[in-house]
Amino acid sequence: MFAFSILLPFIYTKNSLLVKFDAVLSGRLKFGQIAFQRYNVTLFGQLIVTDLGGIDENGVNTYFYIDSGYVSLLLQKGLILCVIVLLAYTLISRYAVKTNNRVLFIWCIMICIFSFVNNVMVNTVMNPLLLMFPVILKQYKRNTLRKKIV
Repeated sequence: MFAFSILLPFIYTKNSLLVKFDAVLSGRLKFGQIAFQRYNVTLFGQLIVTDLGGIDENGVNTYFYIDSGYVSLLLQKGLILCVIVLLAYTLISRYAVKTNNRVLFIWCIMICIFSFVNNVMVNTVMNPLLLMFPVILKQYKRNTLRKKIV
């Protein structure tokens, strides 16, 4: 999902079939493309100015918001935190599979899919999954050590 979310705004053009797909996504591809045109990917992230105001005094629509969780994560939080978060979700998913925890696995997958169109990946108010990461990591290490001892 991450690669898909990052690649589509780069190949989006007004003459492509992606325009229809973008209409279904309420302009998220277009805003992702604008975000990558205005801002560079940095190691530690940056402040991204959003505008939910709508129309300015000249009648120009000034609305700008990055609603893709993956694009927002990469541009606002930076490459380093983006890699850490993606690794955390990977480890959580892997742990859920190894422990046969279907609820955790489905929750993780749904957040990853939902983050394509919404910015909830690191929003702990709407998605406390990352708060579970230290506990899951501790359990994962404990289980790995047990297997090595036995």
